[in-house]
Amino acid sequence: MDLEWAIDTSGQLRWLQARPITTLPGDLNEMDTPLAGPSHVYTRCNIGEMMPGAFCPLTASVSGYAIDYAMQTTQVVARAQDSYATPWLQVGYFYGHMFLNMTEGTALSSGILGNSLEQFSMSICGRVVDELEAKPPKPFIPKLINTIRLSSHALSAGPAIRRLGDRIAAYPIPTSRDAKHVLQQLEAGVELYCYVTLVHVRSSSRAAVGANILESYLVRNAVKNGLDEHEGQAEAARLMAGAADVERHDGR
Repeated sequence: MDLEWAIDTSGQLRWLQARPITTLPGDLNEMDTPLAGPSHVYTRCNIGEMMPGAFCPLTASVSGYAIDYAMQTTQVVARAQDSYATPWLQVGYFYGHMFLNMTEGTALSSGILGNSLEQFSMSICGRVVDELEAKPPKPFIPKLINTIRLSSHALSAGPAIRRLGDRIAAYPIPTSRDAKHVLQQLEAGVELYCYVTLVHVRSSSRAAVGANILESYLVRNAVKNGLDEHEGQAEAARLMAGAADVERHDGR
């Protein structure tokens, strides 16, 4: 075991942590999350840009959990799923890396207007993923309602962003000598981190909603003028490539 310890101001010995020796070979799949389904398609695209390297289970249990929470909450708002389910539905943790569950994401593209399996694949992977199977599309009226719900959720992110600073500033930095109390404070910090991640996803969704509407219009217009739908997609990509003030994963 690799043991770490310290002596506090009263001279008492404190064990800080104990873990297996890291130089010994280990099972890369030991901390894998369960598959959401036997035929589900996972990808490193998109999320691999935000989290390019391998990271420890502790980071996965915080950052990965928060991303999954935010994505599931967005699905619930758009009625792509009934309620928040067990963690690790929208993302997965395998071989020490984070993966997106694209199969679960297709429920959103099948349940709102102006989106499709192909558009969803292109937005995540930059290509159509042939292994993905579209979920049955919902009727027009439910699609319209879900689109309004999702758009309102995304477009109302502004006030949440403005309140974010105060919420973060109000979080108390754990200073107690009571380990149980510190753990409770850290757990509250995870809840705050989930909220911050959800606000980020809501903010990013504003651009996604606009991009889907733009692409759908240009594709229809291209087909109407006797062109291939890929011409419309290319025009949408050209216009969005020149967009300014676009939020990126690295904050620039």
